[in-house]
Amino acid sequence: MSDVRLTVEEFEALERRARESGVTLFEASLAAARGGPQPDASGGPRGGSEAVRHPPLCSACRTVLSPSGACASCDGASAPGARGKGGVLMVVAVLLLLFGAIGVGSALSMDTSVPTLFGFGRVHNLGLIEQQRGLLMVACVTVLVGAILLAAGVVRSSRR
Repeated sequence: MSDVRLTVEEFEALERRARESGVTLFEASLAAARGGPQPDASGGPRGGSEAVRHPPLCSACRTVLSPSGACASCDGASAPGARGKGGVLMVVAVLLLLFGAIGVGSALSMDTSVPTLFGFGRVHNLGLIEQQRGLLMVACVTVLVGAILLAAGVVRSSRR
């Protein structure tokens, strides 16, 4: 269905017709958008035999479903057997946690010392320490984002 724009006057006329015929504004707007007969108070169409057909709604959030049966607003699927996008969120979260944990491990195992010129031991290199700190910060943020996404995925899947 295409996007229909109404002026204020057209909307008020549609609202008035819906009120006079005793139907909801939604039913009247569907009939007007299809160019079909306007419904009357009995629920049937006025002046014809074509019935007003309501689009399928999501059982969770009551929004109109796509033709495939998936809900765009809650990422769920109302149709039996249809799978929503909640699983993708969990996979991304687990991957972020995994890569972040690998990054933390590699940052903590970095050698930040260098040998001295005359072989009297090793000293810590400030450049390598900064590189370790930067990698550790990025890895910790990755772990944090992964944990937040995982928690959001668990909450989202528990609502269904």
